[in-house]
Amino acid sequence: MTIVYSYHSKTGEYLTQVIARSDPLEGKPLVATYATLEQPPMVKENEVAVFKNNHWIVLPDYRGIEYWLPDGTKHQIKDIGVLEPTEAMQTPPQVALKKIKQQISKQLKSISNVAREKVSSYSGKYALMGWNDKIQRGQRVLEDSATDVEIAILKMECEARGNNETPKMLASKHIEYYKTLAKNLAIIDGAEFKVLTEVKTKRSEKVLSNLVQVFQEKVNQIVEECERLVI
Repeated sequence: MTIVYSYHSKTGEYLTQVIARSDPLEGKPLVATYATLEQPPMVKENEVAVFKNNHWIVLPDYRGIEYWLPDGTKHQIKDIGVLEPTEAMQTPPQVALKKIKQQISKQLKSISNVAREKVSSYSGKYALMGWNDKIQRGQRVLEDSATDVEIAILKMECEARGNNETPKMLASKHIEYYKTLAKNLAIIDGAEFKVLTEVKTKRSEKVLSNLVQVFQEKVNQIVEECERLVI
């Protein structure tokens, strides 16, 4: 009695054994395609015998095993001989991803604050917090409801600037300038809110890093716009 051992046509892995039939003419055992008379070796757990190059070899077999990478992506081993990466984790890296998100959020807020400081610094010799009074005074000048003291303040500034401006001309410039500053600060606030919201939904460290890059480019454009402002 002769045993024939069959193997998979694509993977070469051992499948089963059967009793070979004999050739009626020569009496030799008949060996079908994808089968061999060579007995496969014994294997342990997570191993498989594979017929390759006309002989059996033993390869690791972790097919079906699922794992996660630090970036939060889930993977499954589908082929014989493939091992888990050294950085693989058996459970979703929620703790690690949470920490990454906290770091990214902190970085984004820092970018926003730096941009706000730069935008504010381009308000000239006036601190941004003082612009509210300045604009209200300018509006009253344009509406002809300003006090003599307020008009005198603008006149002094006009004389100091030396651009042959009237109080109303300067008041108008102040208002337009402030509107642009306020608009850009509002854009920074809105962009920061949006990107921090997006951080909560992302699962990949690479995607999170890209959010930082895109946000940095956006606020850089806003700061450059403020640098070009002249009153």
